[in-house]
Amino acid sequence: MLFILFCWALISFIFFIIGFGVVRIINLAAKKSFVSSDFGIEEYFFSGFLVLSMVAGILSLLIPINNVLLIIIGIAALIILLLNYRDIAIIFKSFIGESRDYAKWPLYIFIFISLFILTALVHEIEISDTALYHTQCIKWIRSYPVVPGLGNIHGRFAFNSMFFVISALFTFQINDSVIYPLNGLCFIFLVVKLVKLIYRGIKSKNSFEIALSTVVILVCFNILIRWLNSPSPDTICTTLIIYTFLYFLDISRNENLSKAHIILLNLLVFTCAVYKLSAVFMVLLIIPFWKKSILKGMLLSSLIGIVVVLPFFIRNYFLSGYLVYPFPAIDIFNVDWKIPMERVIDEKAWIVSWARMPGKPYGEVLGLPFTQWCGPWLDSINDFIMVIMGVNLASFILMIFMIARKEYNYLIIMLVLIANYTFWFLNAPDPRFIYGILIFNFSFAIAYIVLMININSFSGFLKYSKIVFAVILIFIAFRFKSYPIHTIRHPNLWLLSTAMEKPETDTKSAGFTYRVSLADRKCYNSEIPCTPFPLSNVVLRGSDISEGFKVVNEPK
Repeated sequence: MLFILFCWALISFIFFIIGFGVVRIINLAAKKSFVSSDFGIEEYFFSGFLVLSMVAGILSLLIPINNVLLIIIGIAALIILLLNYRDIAIIFKSFIGESRDYAKWPLYIFIFISLFILTALVHEIEISDTALYHTQCIKWIRSYPVVPGLGNIHGRFAFNSMFFVISALFTFQINDSVIYPLNGLCFIFLVVKLVKLIYRGIKSKNSFEIALSTVVILVCFNILIRWLNSPSPDTICTTLIIYTFLYFLDISRNENLSKAHIILLNLLVFTCAVYKLSAVFMVLLIIPFWKKSILKGMLLSSLIGIVVVLPFFIRNYFLSGYLVYPFPAIDIFNVDWKIPMERVIDEKAWIVSWARMPGKPYGEVLGLPFTQWCGPWLDSINDFIMVIMGVNLASFILMIFMIARKEYNYLIIMLVLIANYTFWFLNAPDPRFIYGILIFNFSFAIAYIVLMININSFSGFLKYSKIVFAVILIFIAFRFKSYPIHTIRHPNLWLLSTAMEKPETDTKSAGFTYRVSLADRKCYNSEIPCTPFPLSNVVLRGSDISEGFKVVNEPK
């Protein structure tokens, strides 16, 4: 745990300082003077995170993303700190002063959640995809610039989430302990935002903010805690989607928005899209902020979108030979490292069929009409997620009330949610792909109902809301009591996390030496190249693996 805390401190420092530097540059360009209250601590954090994610994505086309780059970025952060020490000190003093004004209970909530998450992070990574390909993708990014045709040795290596790139920059390893701190840390800063909203809601007697933030924390804590120690794109997208909606609600009420606020929203929505394509319609949230000047708004969004999205497309081009993988309909390139069309079609078929009926061959699933695969699909979803999905579906009725009450910001959110649902359901309806949408919509619906019935008129609501929240939080924590208990019983976990499993591998040769996992096709942290199965018709494009791979004489 101590090493994770050190990693968190280092990353928080870098993200905050880089975020401050970016905001400072934007304000100088807009001829706006520095005001310490313009941005919250979590807004500076996410600004730095998103900017570094964009920079790392661009640089990954040219250089490995590893500790050398991290040292350079760390030095740059120190220089920014030295040049802006007084203003940064003002921000921290303001934040500390604000924290002292809070009652003690928000601090207790934050400490409890943070410590509980830490005990979960030191345990073995439970997401099987991390063992199957997440770790291997990150090792490739840390070792080489983007490798042409890498998807030919394993199709999953062409699943190009840009979160793997920024994760490569902040992956730490001591002996066999591999630490991916970003998902846990970003969730912690989401909790900071939510706790502040709860406290603000109680002070201002805003039942909507209290209900929304409370339900988000409780549901996220229940669903995500097991996944926060992995580099899963699903997890970071859940965090970013929820934060984006909260941020949208905040700035939509602000009549004196700065350019930095608009740029942060643009970075959030475009980054969500390149981390996980199922979040692509989050970009619709930026349209309402074009109302003052449509042309300027479109130009700014287009520029940010190009800078964020272009490296994603270029990486796709090199990894697979396609603009977007695995979408065989977009087939515009003819390069020697291109993954054969038959494999792309097969990969996409597996994704869709597995999302509908896990474990069944796609030949048995894809031809079925909706009425035949819907039942097994629903059976594969656990009861808790089923309840959340049911509330999500029923929540669309609330749009009638939003229109009648002229609450157009809320209506915009519902329309964006519907767009994301439709895209998700038509492509690959696995709930984990849109946990952020499901959780936020569930919380938003409950909060809006609380708002409509004017629950503030019940004198006991504010008084007992904290008690109800604490009881439910403790109940959820009890479900995962094995994390703190196991950590207490194993003092070695107080320093480092559980070592990653070492799979048994068999060495093969195909003009280059590679390893084949003998442990359920999972390579874990094995040296690259490692594949889940022996390669067929795959050769080097040049004299070294950094030059990439191609398929020859693919059987028809």
